[in-house]
Amino acid sequence: DNYSQIEKIAESKKGKEVLPFPETTVALIKANDNYVRLFPSDPKSPEVYYQRARLYYNYNHFPEAEKAFNDVITKYPNSNAANQSRHLILDICNINKDWEKLEKTAMAYLQVKSFATEENQVLLLDLIQGSLFQRANQTEDEKKFLEAARLYESLTVRYPQSKYADKAF
Repeated sequence: DNYSQIEKIAESKKGKEVLPFPETTVALIKANDNYVRLFPSDPKSPEVYYQRARLYYNYNHFPEAEKAFNDVITKYPNSNAANQSRHLILDICNINKDWEKLEKTAMAYLQVKSFATEENQVLLLDLIQGSLFQRANQTEDEKKFLEAARLYESLTVRYPQSKYADKAF
């Protein structure tokens, strides 16, 4: 189950506490910025820029990481680095339990031809369904029962074959 796999990755991170950067990491981020600024067309630039974003991610600087991953996607949209960035943006949404954003982001990524491979389509649809289910659960926990019922119903109508449909019913 792909959603569980992504969830395990999110849960395995050592909390969401922002970790301080060592001086060498700060220097590497600056070096990566300079490299891409000076050599934007170099074949290594997408990976260098991705490494910069990954450093923010590794130290739990999630807002900066998400912005940096989006920079990779914007500058090098069809690169492997962009696709790796998309996966980690989804992971950040999951870590933050931002179910609505996770659903919307996964829906948007379904439209990206270079990313929406057969395997990724299965993952994205699972993330969409799982995030909708989690949103409904969260809403139910907040005792907003009518709104939760509408979300559960939406899940069963949109995805009747979903593994979450029975629970949602």
